[in-house]
Amino acid sequence: MISRRGISISPSLEAQGHALRVDPARLQQVFWNVLRNACKFTPEHGAISVRSHNPQPDIITIEVSDSGVGIAPENLEKIFEAFEQVDSRREGLGLGLAISKVIVEMHGGSIKARSEGLGKGAIFAISLPVLTAAPSG
Repeated sequence: MISRRGISISPSLEAQGHALRVDPARLQQVFWNVLRNACKFTPEHGAISVRSHNPQPDIITIEVSDSGVGIAPENLEKIFEAFEQVDSRREGLGLGLAISKVIVEMHGGSIKARSEGLGKGAIFAISLPVLTAAPSG
């Protein structure tokens, strides 16, 4: 889907702390949902970036941003509700982001969406707790 539509992907993996205790299959499902949405809502020859960083030493945040259709401000929270589809012309049941939110929260994290509005792309930020080294002594 990505290469056929000429979408470029730019990774920027800046996080220093990235050891997590997670269910790998469930977390893979979260990233699949977010990346699939980015691809689905990004036009041909658009761009997607994936960035990881540590906003705090005990947190890793992975941001997936796109140059797609964007999200109206009144829909930023709704998109995480089950069966919510902001654009009913798209395929799917409207469950991917709702399931992703539950999975991320079960891992002690959060998922949030930001957008400057329609036509201005979107950013999904997934924050998870990082395993910290046990104190020696």
